[in-house]
Amino acid sequence: MWRISILCTLLLSSFSSMAQGLPGYVVTLSGDTLRGTVAEKRAEQVEFYADGAGPAQVFQASQLRGYGLQGQPLIASRLVKQADQQTVARFVLPTLPGPASLFTLTEQPQLLLQPTPAADTLYELTASNWHLLLNRHLKECAGLSQTSPKVLNMSFSTMNVRQRIYQYNSCVQPQWKADTRASKAAWQRGYSAKAGVFYCRDGQRGAYGQNLRGVVGTTAVEWTAIRASGLLFGLQAKYGFAQLWSAPFQPVTNPSVEERFQTKSGMVSGTLLTGQRFGRFDKTSLFVAGGFGPTAILHERIISQLRPRGEDDFQTVASRRNSYIRYTWHYELQAGVYIPVTAQRQLQLSVVGRHFSGAAIDFIGTQVGYCWNRK
Repeated sequence: MWRISILCTLLLSSFSSMAQGLPGYVVTLSGDTLRGTVAEKRAEQVEFYADGAGPAQVFQASQLRGYGLQGQPLIASRLVKQADQQTVARFVLPTLPGPASLFTLTEQPQLLLQPTPAADTLYELTASNWHLLLNRHLKECAGLSQTSPKVLNMSFSTMNVRQRIYQYNSCVQPQWKADTRASKAAWQRGYSAKAGVFYCRDGQRGAYGQNLRGVVGTTAVEWTAIRASGLLFGLQAKYGFAQLWSAPFQPVTNPSVEERFQTKSGMVSGTLLTGQRFGRFDKTSLFVAGGFGPTAILHERIISQLRPRGEDDFQTVASRRNSYIRYTWHYELQAGVYIPVTAQRQLQLSVVGRHFSGAAIDFIGTQVGYCWNRK
């Protein structure tokens, strides 16, 4: 596992400056839509590639109406009045649109208030000003006090702010229903089918000092979400079949024979992954990711085999199957490349290492995946 850790560190340091990007578009101040590759840099800046080979155009938020990913709604550029009273242009995402709306910056979960749909300025909410701003701007519901002791004692949190906005919108517009779909506009989602082959080592030594080594074959499905900045998240479900052997050893009770153990078991696991992709979607690009999750070791069978000393073939003399399921946690690291196949399809090749906490099991190997993205 330490080798994979070093590889991931080197990749992060060496390729963090590479151009990122996903298929998307920008909308200019004049209303023109330019299509190409969009790369997020900060809440006030994006890079745009009009074609496969050209240099990037850098746009500030003040120079665009907004940008978006292919098939996704516009991520708008809006004026934001910060807590220090400065007004700046930022790219923002709606998280609770309505008569009064909540937004957040694209790069961080900073809450922003739009008092009315017609308001052209958003207000940054902080722990020191949120009661004041809600009381100043949300006045259309007479039955909803923003200055009651109960409200003023509420701490500043996303949940409490959303609760107050939700109550206000329901009062002002009783037929209003919360819609958070627009907040997903910054993510391109997709799916992958994967298969892998791994070398496995079980470090739990037996009575004669033997340990087990062998191979694991896996199949997996994965849901992924990726930002135009290269940030990615994944949720993976994997099944693996492991077959391990010990090195032959001589039992003390019968030195004229050699013995070995063999285990066969299935593994079902779920992994929550986060990582970074380095490079544009339409080019071969590198990625690293890491994660953790639970594993269940199923239908484990332990086989004892003997052979006379000097002979080649082992004979099975005992076999037992564990009737229980073993549960453990695992940690996983990945590093590899995405290779574009079509506009919406990619091939993923990776080196994967996994360590099982409490089970003394490690494996490392290669994995290939076929990935397709939702339009």
